Amino acid sequence: MNAVEEDALLQFLIDSGPMDVDPSPTEIYIDLEGLLDDDTPQLDDDDDVTENSATDDASSVDLNERKSSFVPQELKRKLQLAKASKKHRTRQKDELNLLRDVVTRMESQLDMLKKVKAVEGEHGSQWEQLARSQFLERQRANQENAKLKRALEDQIKFAQALETLVRKKPKLTSSAEFENEEWKLSKLGLTKESREHSIRCMMERHYDALNGVLVRSALYDATHEVKHVKMSYQNQHSNAMSFDMARAVKMPFPYQVYAEASWRFLASVDNDNTPDTEVRTCKSRIIVYL
Repeated sequence: MNAVEEDALLQFLIDSGPMDVDPSPTEIYIDLEGLLDDDTPQLDDDDDVTENSATDDASSVDLNERKSSFVPQELKRKLQLAKASKKHRTRQKDELNLLRDVVTRMESQLDMLKKVKAVEGEHGSQWEQLARSQFLERQRANQENAKLKRALEDQIKFAQALETLVRKKPKLTSSAEFENEEWKLSKLGLTKESREHSIRCMMERHYDALNGVLVRSALYDATHEVKHVKMSYQNQHSNAMSFDMARAVKMPFPYQVYAEASWRFLASVDNDNTPDTEVRTCKSRIIVYL
């Protein structure tokens, strides 16, 4: 087989694809003992040429078969790599599109939240300030209650120590300091100065709690006349009742005039003809709100 025929055969094998049956290598057995034996007859030159030609033909066919089996395997591997690379690029593209959709959706949600926050800022700032002030007032009241509780516990321990004749110094260094804090228990002091101090502190505390009272009574942002009465018992073991009356109305004169008249009415008892046997305690509270 010449070079042209070998090239044609190789091209035919490449185009036809891999073989279904694996080619089996050609086995050549050489009898060395026969060659070394002197009794073996010698072959002629023509026989040698024929044998060599047959051996060359078998070797070339075996080489071509090996090449034809190797080339399709390389092509198959390259095709697999190309397919895997294409699949990887497709997956990356899908993930990128998904991330873009998520970003777009989150940006739209952020814009909506900003708009809602802006609307709440326009209409809810007053209520936010009121809620914040009420929260701070509640925290301050809890701290004061805890402080008074500790002071009362110290006083009890001190009294017990005196009863058992054991001297123990309380944390409150002076009784005057404790008397100045009695207003927190809604108690007035013994001296004139301490009573004035207690009254002033009580008024400031009630004034700080005014906004909360107005909100609970539906008077904080009332735009029309409000009038309602609420009756309740003070505790379960007593027959005493309390009345909470709330009213909002517009007056045709300045609020200072109305406040002074209300104060004179509450402070005056000249025209009070109520028998003591019918009314034991009476607590009045009036709020003038701008």
